Amino acid sequence: MFPSISCRGEKVYLRQAREADVPTLAQWVGDMEIMKHVTMRTFTLEEEYMWFREMKDNADERVFFICLSGNDELIGSCGIHDARNPTAVGIGLFIGDRTQWGMGYGTEAVQLLLDHIRKECCVSRVWLRVDTVNRPAIRCYEKCGFKIYERHKNPERIFSNGEEYFMERFF
Repeated sequence: MFPSISCRGEKVYLRQAREADVPTLAQWVGDMEIMKHVTMRTFTLEEEYMWFREMKDNADERVFFICLSGNDELIGSCGIHDARNPTAVGIGLFIGDRTQWGMGYGTEAVQLLLDHIRKECCVSRVWLRVDTVNRPAIRCYEKCGFKIYERHKNPERIFSNGEEYFMERFF
């Protein structure tokens, strides 16, 4: 689903996903440097349009885009997994514009997403999975209150050591 959202921070804001943004998203998910910590492969423009259409009707997934507050530039994507679960939801995030890495935008986007979850989802726990070698992402999540609770083998993590952390935080 692509629900409306109104979450603004100093640096970034979260907004509803739009089909017009799919070509930008496809550029990012077609770049292995960006995707190596997100998934095991890249995706084509056609696959992204198909994904976008499937997400429109998926009530368990909520997708938002991350934009810069100053100029409305689209820089990334984030979302909520298992959104109808009454006790816990998952999150995912990536900054697709590589020129914007290391600026703190991911941290602020996670904080905005957590604020939205706290207000709208009424859950006590938020979880995520992260590649064990993705140190910048792990630091971002720790700044937002997440703690590692499990290390897990995942053969799909082909660009690292084949392991991922499960992290969680409670409200």
